[in-house]
Amino acid sequence: MKKQAFFKGVYIMLIALCICLMGCSNPVKDELLTYINEDLSKLGNMEDTAIKAFESATGENYTDDARLYSVLTETVIPSYAELTTKLEALSAKLKTAEVRKLHEKYIEGANLQNSAFATFKVALEEGDSNKVLTANDKLTQGRKMIREFTAELNDLCSKN
Repeated sequence: MKKQAFFKGVYIMLIALCICLMGCSNPVKDELLTYINEDLSKLGNMEDTAIKAFESATGENYTDDARLYSVLTETVIPSYAELTTKLEALSAKLKTAEVRKLHEKYIEGANLQNSAFATFKVALEEGDSNKVLTANDKLTQGRKMIREFTAELNDLCSKN
């Protein structure tokens, strides 16, 4: 009889523990799921549009300055400006320090790239090859920060 009461007590405690554990959540994990599946998926399309447009008029796809200028002013700069605005707005929504810190790195990288595109536009308007070099440096730094953001995002996902 005492064994039965003991096991019944242990059983009730296990059920209570399971209920508590199910009720407890990991706020970082929860926010990461929303951040990746909802927020970044929407913004990723905007970034892809801008980057693909830029690549369509640079490097081996470069044909002339007029085409690059047109692509920058009509697609790249407006798309990237909208992206950076939405990234900034998203910051206010983020609650956990880990995700906010990570998101700030993405914003910094995106702002560098946005500045690079604007500098390319000015370089083309002024015919200034030094500004092209400056724009390339900004673009390289922005890409590096976004790669770091991606690596840190993967690390944070692994931990949570």
